[in-house]
Amino acid sequence: ASTLTGAINTDNTGSSVTLTLDAASQWVITGTSYLTSLTNSDSTNSNITCETSGCLVYVNGTELDID
Repeated sequence: ASTLTGAINTDNTGSSVTLTLDAASQWVITGTSYLTSLTNSDSTNSNITCETSGCLVYVNGTELDID
């Protein structure tokens, strides 16, 4: 298991930004992040949380529903 703390591609300038999480790993988001692809073994995305209020995650232009 591992934990990633931080934001990814905050300026939305990366042409291909992918993230893969297994069910034991966590992503603690510190700011709005933009991905082109997310593969998450936890289909509920409960392993993705916001450390700061108002952070959002967009996957291929669609906002991801996170707590």
